[in-house]
Amino acid sequence: MIVALVSDTGMRLSETVGLAYDDLRVKDQEIPHVIVQNHPWRRLKTKGSER
Repeated sequence: MIVALVSDTGMRLSETVGLAYDDLRVKDQEIPHVIVQNHPWRRLKTKGSER
């Protein structure tokens, strides 16, 4: 799943492995998506990385 997220979304590896369950918005969504944001256990590389 990690390889698929990196290759399909263009996310950095550290962003992908640092995701929380709540960052994945796939159920009850018209367009499934991932929220990339800061977490206490992993910060983002730049401010522009939040998306």
